[in-house]
Amino acid sequence: EDRFAAVAWQKGPFGSPVFADVAAWFDCSMHDHVDAGDHVILIGRVEGFENSGRTGLGYARGGYFTPALAEKSLLANADGSLLLGAVAERDGQILMVEDGKGGWTLPFVEKAETEGLEALEDHVDQHFGLILWPSLLYSVYEDTKTGRQHVIYRATLTAGVPKAGRFFPIQSLPLDEINDSAVRDLVKRYAAESTLGNFGVYFGNQEKGRVHAVAAKG
Repeated sequence: EDRFAAVAWQKGPFGSPVFADVAAWFDCSMHDHVDAGDHVILIGRVEGFENSGRTGLGYARGGYFTPALAEKSLLANADGSLLLGAVAERDGQILMVEDGKGGWTLPFVEKAETEGLEALEDHVDQHFGLILWPSLLYSVYEDTKTGRQHVIYRATLTAGVPKAGRFFPIQSLPLDEINDSAVRDLVKRYAAESTLGNFGVYFGNQEKGRVHAVAAKG
């Protein structure tokens, strides 16, 4: 029986079947194996790899989902005003901006209905003269007092002196000068998680919610 007769595939560098039109593939040789009770853990040495740039597939809570499409859906279907923001890090420092009230906050921009994450990238480029590389979601919350949704990403920044704002070391953030309590709690969590090298995603409102641990630093 040919198990792959119904799909297009070719042999990888070490003979493993590589399916056509996949997001990415690895081909491995045997490196080691470890006995683990009634299982055997096979450890492979990566001999070949390719990333097609297509959207990948995730699995959580008994179902499949597409992370990139789920994120686009979040941005497209938020009710009311939506602010995009970033915990933008460079060389162990975070970019903070003046909040107009004598304190500091994170870079935020209001997203228009037809815009996506590029609105945040353009905002940082135009107002700070830096290139922003968003990474993973970091916090999603609603300010119940204003009705505004907030979607904040972890991000990195290019070298250069910002046209506005200021970089603060992660472990010396101006917490007493951050007027927005939700932002203050967010950057405090970021500083703590940065020390451990493990980050989570917060879902809730400006006062209470839950942090889901999902990723290591990177």
